[in-house]
Amino acid sequence: MGPEITTAMALVAMVEKMGGWGVGSFLLVFFMVPPVLAYLGIRLIVKALNALREQIASSEANTKVVLAEFSQRYDNNVELVTNYERTAEALLETIRRSTMVSTKLVDRIDTMREGK
Repeated sequence: MGPEITTAMALVAMVEKMGGWGVGSFLLVFFMVPPVLAYLGIRLIVKALNALREQIASSEANTKVVLAEFSQRYDNNVELVTNYERTAEALLETIRRSTMVSTKLVDRIDTMREGK
């Protein structure tokens, strides 16, 4: 006999002495417990995957909302920059006119002084 069969027979003999279980009971437990545990493990994994799927779906929905808000803020910033540009151009024109008027005023004062 090989070492595997000898080990199996020793385990069966030990179980018979410890609990009074018959060989049939031991074999039933020995061959039924692993598949049941595997089934329960698979159910837990499926539940975890479903929960993960729900988290991903809610995260995607949240990402879409955040992206829409970001897009709206970007559009608002573009409009703000356009308004600043118009204001800066108007201010530049005001400064140009003010400088031109001040220059004319200085020229007129100089002309009046020379005419005396």
